[in-house]
Amino acid sequence: MVRALVDGLAGSMELEARPARGTRARVTVPVRLPEAEACTPDPATSTVRARVLIVEDDPALRTLMSERLSMLGWQVRATADPWSALSSAARFDLALVDLHLHGEALSQSFLRTIRERVPRVVAVTGDPVGGADVDRVLRKPFELDELVELVEELTGPAAHERAAR
Repeated sequence: MVRALVDGLAGSMELEARPARGTRARVTVPVRLPEAEACTPDPATSTVRARVLIVEDDPALRTLMSERLSMLGWQVRATADPWSALSSAARFDLALVDLHLHGEALSQSFLRTIRERVPRVVAVTGDPVGGADVDRVLRKPFELDELVELVEELTGPAAHERAAR
């Protein structure tokens, strides 16, 4: 069954006998994830809902988040380097920020800096969040539908009406 599935996905499978330790199976399946450093919707087919900054060091998760939001009309800038995104002249309506990048916790200084430049900030983390100056927390692992609902809530028409008051 496994061989048929792997072959159907154009993958490979290796078996290694390890005496007294069992057998190791290694399955490799090709996956192509497009780079999502700067994704914007096609202006001819959609309207931009809001500008979203994604700061995430996991390239697969960064791509999935960026692609889903871009597909639904948000203008997205996705990066693993939070300082480069903030040093640009680009303005954002919402930031989705992984609180642990490259094995290090983000400093309170960075969170204050992003809070000064972006009106709404969401911590994206699997860790407990205490004392972080954020509007919401999106707990990992999460479903992409949860992400979309949260971004809609924080950038949709109701959010803009609340901000105008």
